[in-house]
Amino acid sequence: MNTNYNETDLEAASGESTYRSARALELNEVSINGDADAREVDGKLVRKGGYFRKRILAGRTKKDEKPEEVNLGAPIKVVFLKIRRRLVERTSKGEIVCSTNEHNSKSNAVTLYVSATKEQKRGIAEDLRKQYPGLRTVQVVYALLLDGKGEPELVRLTVKGASLGSEAKAEGVPTFYQYVSSFPDGEHMWEYVTELHPVIEEGAKTYFAIDFKRGKKLDERTLALAKEKLMDVALNCRKVDEARAAKFVQSAKVETASAEEREEEASGIDYPPADDDIASSIPF
Repeated sequence: MNTNYNETDLEAASGESTYRSARALELNEVSINGDADAREVDGKLVRKGGYFRKRILAGRTKKDEKPEEVNLGAPIKVVFLKIRRRLVERTSKGEIVCSTNEHNSKSNAVTLYVSATKEQKRGIAEDLRKQYPGLRTVQVVYALLLDGKGEPELVRLTVKGASLGSEAKAEGVPTFYQYVSSFPDGEHMWEYVTELHPVIEEGAKTYFAIDFKRGKKLDERTLALAKEKLMDVALNCRKVDEARAAKFVQSAKVETASAEEREEEASGIDYPPADDDIASSIPF
């Protein structure tokens, strides 16, 4: 009896990989509350936003309920590990109209999810943005949240809107892209603390955006953790992307096969000859 089977072959033969598809990491999400409208508190006008918040998404049992939010205050400290992106369209009230999955660049194949109809559309991110001009880029940064109290927490930091770039930027306040590209050769964003500060911007409307500041270099222990988490995130993202690409290929094969079957069915119809009883009974 041959028992020297390759484990990969055994996995394929068992069919278990169908039920063990790669899943994106379940992490809490950090973002800025950019609402600069004021409300009266104890006789004083206080801005509604201007702080960072953490939405508790990891470990949630009731996915349909609004997640708990934790006020992190401002400024906060993080370590940038890996940058991804999404395309999102929202209503004026902030509700999501449609959005794509995470991806690395505008040339990647993605799935667009339409909230109202539950429809899914596949395409190249750049092409979908042309078809849906309401889509906007949201940068997703996998980062370590440093609170100075315990082990740094791996989170997703979302950066969007004016924090990515605007005409109302104050002098000396970098955009997200300017900050990320400010690290010279031989230095890397995961080697440093990044401080996130809220900053008021006066455009057509007043709002808070993020001011990115490079902090101190990481100590040896935190740097080792940053490198470890960076590789964990990169591996997970690669697996998720590969699984999605495989589904795209399989879907394309099914669509091609269906089209070929329709052509074969059409070409296989046995039309009656011209002198058939049916044909000769037609009065024209």
